[in-house]
Amino acid sequence: MTTISTDERILNCRQIGQVKLKCKIRLDRLFPDQKRRERFDYKWKIFIEDSCNNDIYRLQGNTLSYDSEQLIPTKTNAKPPLLLVLGNPANESVKRGMFFGAKKDGKELPFWEHIIEKSGFLPLLPVKDLPAGELNKSRKSQLWNIEYDTPFRIGLSVFISMPSAAGGN
Repeated sequence: MTTISTDERILNCRQIGQVKLKCKIRLDRLFPDQKRRERFDYKWKIFIEDSCNNDIYRLQGNTLSYDSEQLIPTKTNAKPPLLLVLGNPANESVKRGMFFGAKKDGKELPFWEHIIEKSGFLPLLPVKDLPAGELNKSRKSQLWNIEYDTPFRIGLSVFISMPSAAGGN
């Protein structure tokens, strides 16, 4: 069996703290031909002008680094684990440090109330009219510390680590 060293991989990710993932892409391995790399470099200049992208993406030589998100508690209990795998994170939520952080107007995204809470995965937070930052802290703590009464121990992850602008905000 052949093992691939970390230096040879196109993509590497590592967990930093409760939610943040640090990811790196080796562009020399992703774009082995010069023409494709030049196209990337041209589009990069436009992409990085967005302030959210500028906050979470960094380009140094052949390495594209970016922040992403994953929240899988390290604490365990007797409940069966339930991993919710979501598409890819919105750059705004990565910037805010929590999945589905908030709409651009600061209001909570429907994901929490209309999907997660109504499904019974997580109970309602006691105070709903808090600023988005406080709601994010409460939910992060609730999930990380398994401080909720449901049949499952919940984790959140993404299928595609690369953040993009959210639609419908």
